Amino acid sequence: MSNSRLFEILYYLLEHKQTTADTLANYFEVSKRTIYRDIQRLMMMNFPVYCKNGYDGGIYIDDDFVLDRTFFTDDERIEILAALQEFDYLKGENSQLINKMAAIFNLNVIDWIEVDLNSWYQNNDLNKKFNDLKRAIITNHEIIINYINSSGQKSNRVVWPYKLFFKSGTWYLLAYCLNKKENRIFRLSRILKLEITDKTFAYKNIDLSKYKNNLITDTKKEIEVTLQFDHQIASVVYDEFNHSDIIEKQNGDFVVTMKVSNTYWLMSFILSFGSKIKILKPDFLKEQLITEMKKMMEIYQ
Repeated sequence: MSNSRLFEILYYLLEHKQTTADTLANYFEVSKRTIYRDIQRLMMMNFPVYCKNGYDGGIYIDDDFVLDRTFFTDDERIEILAALQEFDYLKGENSQLINKMAAIFNLNVIDWIEVDLNSWYQNNDLNKKFNDLKRAIITNHEIIINYINSSGQKSNRVVWPYKLFFKSGTWYLLAYCLNKKENRIFRLSRILKLEITDKTFAYKNIDLSKYKNNLITDTKKEIEVTLQFDHQIASVVYDEFNHSDIIEKQNGDFVVTMKVSNTYWLMSFILSFGSKIKILKPDFLKEQLITEMKKMMEIYQ
């Protein structure tokens, strides 16, 4: 017996209030006998569904019934709708689902949040990529991706996609890479092409914490860096760093101390602020910055 069909029958009755076994049998492409068994199952589960004979006979559900009275508290049904809305920026499937759940819960949909993860300056295909990966994960289908790594090298990877996650403003895919024969994390922005194959795999529930905790920072290679920012870029400082890590000086400038492992990223970050930022320590990072600036000057000479 299909539990999903039971839910669909319940939703159909909530929407139409009254129907017939013939209508439900045609709608779900099953026999009338199957429909009557499903109705009996719903009645055994204490749903207020009943059958009536005669001229106005058929299958009914109480007019006052809403699903949350049986399964969910008031807070739970509100949280379910809110959680769906948090991901409604992907559009399409969730928009219809939100309206369905609102009808079942007998709630008005409050448009309380809107999230747009597309870049201001990139016309990318994040939505399609996300939905393709979601479908591959849910259906356990192997995928082939053309991927560019942090060194700029492109390669084709055959992977088993396990999970999508969002960290520090970026979407990532946790997957088992058949090329490397180990679990790997891939940035969605670096997946240039994606193909869902006909091959399937056995899903594994992977503990994501040990992967994402070391995604940005390798604690074994961390260095402590202290930077001074001009007061004119105060808004940027508060955008980029934890407020507890920021010290405001008497002249209005800011000092931030942090631990980083990716000095290449840090160098790009520092250069992006020009004369509005100064490295206080360590000294070797100052030397790296001077060397990089000399290389930049040579390009324009």
